[in-house]
Amino acid sequence: MRITVTKEDIFKGIRADCSGCPIALAARRKFFGEVDVFAGHIWTQSGSYRLPQVALDFIQKFDTGKKAKPFEFEARRVKPFFVPDIRFRDYGSSISDLVSPNRRRSGEVDTVIRKT
Repeated sequence: MRITVTKEDIFKGIRADCSGCPIALAARRKFFGEVDVFAGHIWTQSGSYRLPQVALDFIQKFDTGKKAKPFEFEARRVKPFFVPDIRFRDYGSSISDLVSPNRRRSGEVDTVIRKT
């Protein structure tokens, strides 16, 4: 799946936010519903797509405040051993809603996982 990250995605993107980063914003144009980016993958309701090294490098630059430029990449669908529960019925709209900003900054992030 070819995904294009635009200047607008970079401008609207939120650092260290798995559902608001530029790659997640760009992926939403291809996938419908919730999209989260973490652990080297794009997670959607329909499955997981592995990020190439160029996308991982972009995330590193963007999250550390360095200048990031628009780019394109090919994300390959993978069959995961587990699927993060992206949509929580009683707890919020996405995984990032469960993580407080203070815990996100300190690196204390718990991942909730649903086995398939």
